[in-house]
Amino acid sequence: MAALFWYEKEQVLHIEDFVPQTACRHAGGSQVALLAASAVIVAISMAFYGVSWDTLENAVLDNIRSIGTAILILLFIGAITSHTVFSISSLR
Repeated sequence: MAALFWYEKEQVLHIEDFVPQTACRHAGGSQVALLAASAVIVAISMAFYGVSWDTLENAVLDNIRSIGTAILILLFIGAITSHTVFSISSLR
């Protein structure tokens, strides 16, 4: 079912019009849009700038490796915070 409606005299389409309903429900419209935008950027950089797939893949891996420590710190802080909140709430 296409989510089509009128907003200020303009026809507006939702992301559900272009992907299956199950994909939007589980992945979310923003993730689908981000994936589509990434595919367009990869296609542009490979077609017009001659960047190889290996170069793009290594750049993504380097970025993930560089933020790994920060992600672990945030996960540990979240675990400690949730443990503290649940242990305090169980005392009441």
